[in-house]
Amino acid sequence: MRDARLDHRVRQITLRHLLTMTSGFEWDPSVIDDFVLGPCERFADAGENRLHFVLSRPFENNPGARFRYDSHAVQLLSIALESATGRTLGDYARENLFEPLGIAPSEWIADEAGHTFAGRGLMLRPRDMISRGLLIVHRGTWRGARLIDEWFVDEATCAQSEGGPPMDGAQYGYLCWIAPGYVFVAGHGGQFIFGRIRARSGRSRDGRWRRHSDLHAGTVRTPRICRAARNNCRAARLNFTCRSLPLPEPKRLKGNAD
Repeated sequence: MRDARLDHRVRQITLRHLLTMTSGFEWDPSVIDDFVLGPCERFADAGENRLHFVLSRPFENNPGARFRYDSHAVQLLSIALESATGRTLGDYARENLFEPLGIAPSEWIADEAGHTFAGRGLMLRPRDMISRGLLIVHRGTWRGARLIDEWFVDEATCAQSEGGPPMDGAQYGYLCWIAPGYVFVAGHGGQFIFGRIRARSGRSRDGRWRRHSDLHAGTVRTPRICRAARNNCRAARLNFTCRSLPLPEPKRLKGNAD
């Protein structure tokens, strides 16, 4: 979106900033408003749209400087993926993730413009949540088929920022929380997926040594939170009008992978 009225820092936001909740926008994560919960009449009118609302909010910090849990900013990931692939997040995930895992979501809501909500509204059975957890435990493979690049799982489950509310004391990876020995995702109403991890060292994709995690299935317990190393990976600039974003091509799987 090109709008001279927007803060110049909007053009500095990267996909990594959105994945790590460090886009810089000012927002109170304790506020649950109609804009977060679902489609809203305010954005149904031609005079305003959700994208402009999200991008026109004031900045609290420069992009990448500080964690701030922000469900509105996460919606930008859905719009970026749709711009790059020509398909909604829901359709893309259904073909490349849910179908290989044998998951049939009963519902995944969309906003007023038809963009799948990236931050909420996905209805899954407990067994489907377990399948998602096992995919991360096995570092992106499911019954011998690779669904997610291993390097991405390693970076996603490494502490990328110091984190903050609503999980006070927890660090944050790529849309997941990091605890000593565990990585977990937290949904509305106390829905959690936990994966036990073991720290190890290795080289990141840019050749730098860093600390990351092996993941293992294990007993789920309430995690204690401590510090972990910050990862210095790179990401491409976010551009909502460009269809050349560095997103993975769909993988065609052979055989029965349900």
